[in-house]
Amino acid sequence: MFQRCGRAVVVQNVGPMFQLMFTDRPAIRDYREFCQFVDRAVFQKFVLSLFPFGVYMSPSASLHSIVTVAHTEQDVERTLEAAWKALERSD
Repeated sequence: MFQRCGRAVVVQNVGPMFQLMFTDRPAIRDYREFCQFVDRAVFQKFVLSLFPFGVYMSPSASLHSIVTVAHTEQDVERTLEAAWKALERSD
């Protein structure tokens, strides 16, 4: 999704915890790299643009998100649709 919109993003995870990081790096290995290479302002703008579509993610780029068994396929689909709309609006 992000590649199609020309956005450099890496998604890193541990189990169900994940974080989107707007960066052109293939991975972020530590906090120094996070501070140097991750565009936190772009992340916050993206996350805040999801709110009008009913999707809440923490606007802090240093906090992770979690997918749980409580999330249905419909929840995931709704989140992906909202992400597409948010990306389209940010062009």
